Amino acid sequence: ATYPSVLVGPCGIVGGGSGTDGGDSYSNETNGLPDNGIGLLRRCAAFRSENRLPALTWGSPHHGGSIWRCSQPKVGLQGNRSIEDERYLYAIAEEAKRANLKADARLAGGVGGGSKGEDRPPTEFLRMLCGRNNESDLIMDGSNPCSLKIMDMRPKSAAMANRTQGYGYENTNYYRGASINFYGIGNIHAVRDSYQKVCALCLSPNTSNIQWM
Repeated sequence: ATYPSVLVGPCGIVGGGSGTDGGDSYSNETNGLPDNGIGLLRRCAAFRSENRLPALTWGSPHHGGSIWRCSQPKVGLQGNRSIEDERYLYAIAEEAKRANLKADARLAGGVGGGSKGEDRPPTEFLRMLCGRNNESDLIMDGSNPCSLKIMDMRPKSAAMANRTQGYGYENTNYYRGASINFYGIGNIHAVRDSYQKVCALCLSPNTSNIQWM
């Protein structure tokens, strides 16, 4: 799909590679940056583990919804902060708001609404996707002023323990309009173990319903 430019990011298409040293898992794209953009992104990346700054992975072609990936910040026990990182995440949220306003002006019936297959998914469908767990954290509506949700997949205990290694998680007192939630997913070994168990269930001809519980 072709995404509106306001969804791409506050400084254009961003990624790693030679521009920000973001590692092999990031794109080399740093298109559309102003003259001082690379410097800002480098300072933002320096505050993130492995220099993996927030980068766009998905954006709605119809409204301001988008998903960004990044690594944990270098907060540490001293409670370090980065003005550049805070500005960057705030800019992401503000661009999403701007895209929502454009969608409202363009389409009748609310954000992303309309009659050309651009309807916003119904709330019941979103509840089904999240299994009705933490739905107030995952489903945004007009009653929630938050425009940026930081979804930390780790257990909070692990995120707090990482502060002793110089890392940690975002302090939302410094990130305007943001909230943070933790979702208790284990490390890569636990995820791999779960994946292997699901594969075994899918491939077994003798699987009973109780084994899926």
